[in-house]
Amino acid sequence: MDLRRLQDDLHGFFNGEILFDDVHRRLYSTDASIFQVKPAGVVMPIDEDDVCKLVRYAQENGVPLIARGAG
Repeated sequence: MDLRRLQDDLHGFFNGEILFDDVHRRLYSTDASIFQVKPAGVVMPIDEDDVCKLVRYAQENGVPLIARGAG
């Protein structure tokens, strides 16, 4: 997966925060378990439309999504 292309694509339609810097990727690489997987990026949708667009993009491009709550 080309991270630059993914980030550029997201900037084209996503209104929420798009975080691909190393600090945020490290912060979101773990949860309450012992496992640690560094994500390609972190996005924070601002509304339902952002979520719908993101899910559609991910499905069309084979990009896995992992939803996080208060984690």
